[in-house]
Amino acid sequence: MNKDLKIFLALFLVLSVGFISTKVNITGEFHGGVREIPETPIQITVTSDPDGANVYINDNFIGTTPVILKNPVPVTYEIVLKKIGYYDLKKTISLEEGLVKEVRLEMTKTGYGLLDIDSKVKAADIYINNELKGIIPKTLSLKEGSYEIKVSSKGYMDFFTRKSIKSGQKLNVFAELDTKEHGSLYIETQPSDVRIYANDVYLGRTPSTITLEKGLYLIKAEKEGYESREFDVQVQDNKREELIFELSPSLGTLLVSSNPSGASIYIDGEYKGMTPKVVTNLDDGFHSLKLSKEYYQDYTSTFEVKRLYPNNVLAELERK
Repeated sequence: MNKDLKIFLALFLVLSVGFISTKVNITGEFHGGVREIPETPIQITVTSDPDGANVYINDNFIGTTPVILKNPVPVTYEIVLKKIGYYDLKKTISLEEGLVKEVRLEMTKTGYGLLDIDSKVKAADIYINNELKGIIPKTLSLKEGSYEIKVSSKGYMDFFTRKSIKSGQKLNVFAELDTKEHGSLYIETQPSDVRIYANDVYLGRTPSTITLEKGLYLIKAEKEGYESREFDVQVQDNKREELIFELSPSLGTLLVSSNPSGASIYIDGEYKGMTPKVVTNLDDGFHSLKLSKEYYQDYTSTFEVKRLYPNNVLAELERK
């Protein structure tokens, strides 16, 4: 073999080895050597509202929120938060390799429930018992009880409903806002907190702005201890109407309450309903009162009705 041929073959072998090495690095298909595996950190961050909750992961105490757990084994975890005055809260998460996960949990006070409100119309105003509480979407912590919920947004008819929240419960409400032709009606009364009905449909308490599909409505205003009032209102598309008026005290009313409640009311021997109740249309002067409830002794008394004055009776019932 001549000298030029030997040089050519040597160069060919060098270039071939370089080419093969480059191809192996690109494709990663070469398995003859040891390949470095990059680190894939795993991390769980647990926060809560309020802070300071004890965190247990798979029954092991980790710390108090906010807490960070670094490089756990990638499996399924059960996270439990505990805090005095709040309900225990559980959350199960699955953690994959290379994942950094943040878990934020909102705890509920004992005696409270959660109300989660959402709608297709984002940033709509949320009113709870006629008080602005924020915008859609929102989760509210509310004391156990009944609530009037209104969702309002410009260009849409209001969404209105009444819901009861139970202690420890999470209630979801989705507000459907309609775009029918409608107008608005502002109602203000003296006194305030008057119940408003439009064609016998309850729509909240004054002062309030309500939206109604265009048309003619009978608006009724009611409040215990006051004479009811009614108005005919024509609602026009994209127009705002106002009703501002006073209610007069009822003549001859009596608010009857008892402890415990649910007692039958008899005034001058005539059944009037169950406590608590406002009894109306009573003549001025003295009347007899009897309250009856099973397992309790009858309560009897005499009371005087004075017009334009509040008349109240609170009876403490005694066990037989």
